[in-house]
Amino acid sequence: MQKRVARFTVLALLLAGMASASFVLITIERRSISSVTVATQGLDDVARNYLWSELDEVARVRWIALGVVAAILVIGLFALAPVSQVPSLPDPPIALSPTIATPPAESAPELPQPRQPHRGPDLTSVALLCTELSRVAATDSLPSLLGRSAAALDASGLILWVGAGDRLLPVLAHGYPAETISRLAPVTRADDNAAATAWRTGERVILSSTNDSGAAIVIPVLGIDTCLGVLAFEVPDGREHDAATHAVGAIIAAQLATIVPTASTERATEPEESGPVEPEHESRVQSA
Repeated sequence: MQKRVARFTVLALLLAGMASASFVLITIERRSISSVTVATQGLDDVARNYLWSELDEVARVRWIALGVVAAILVIGLFALAPVSQVPSLPDPPIALSPTIATPPAESAPELPQPRQPHRGPDLTSVALLCTELSRVAATDSLPSLLGRSAAALDASGLILWVGAGDRLLPVLAHGYPAETISRLAPVTRADDNAAATAWRTGERVILSSTNDSGAAIVIPVLGIDTCLGVLAFEVPDGREHDAATHAVGAIIAAQLATIVPTASTERATEPEESGPVEPEHESRVQSA
């Protein structure tokens, strides 16, 4: 409001100054014409005409100066006049995408994969195997049953040792070449190996793996009042302490106890091998 009052005040002063200047110029012009008319009464026509032409030139210059002042006044008026500012339109709102940007998921550190637990033995197949072992009347079917026993125990090799007096003889085998079994010497009760220990004590013997041989388990085959022999089999490293493997081995050994007398009578001098496989460590076979 104060700025508007100041602008109108300046405009009024300029108009008043222009009007005053115009009035002064007109008054001076009139007086000059009157004075010149009186002064030129005694002159001839030539001198009078020359004097009037000079006066006209001076008057023209005056009016030109007055026009310049008026133009400056008009320019000042436009400069002082308030300029109406056109309100600027607001920027259109930015359309947001309906999808919400999600920060990139940080890659989780890879955790070591846990070792897959060993699947336990198939008890159904073990029960069927024991049923067929209990019905054996002759040793002809023993090699195939011994192979199924090795599969149930996840054993790479299996030997049934049967006692004959003071010696243990390798009667049946699975997983070893016939040459390896034929080179096995009989085991006596006083020998310092796993088979003799299990036969002498009637207790299970566990052999851990070494650089030269794998892990093995030796389970006694117990009769009514004596140990009839031992069942020795080699297992993968770490399986020698598996409780389920021990239990299945004890079940098969108990079932073999019902047919050991027949096997020792018919095959004591001729070990049989159920199928050719890669030879294992002969030292561990002998100790088992």
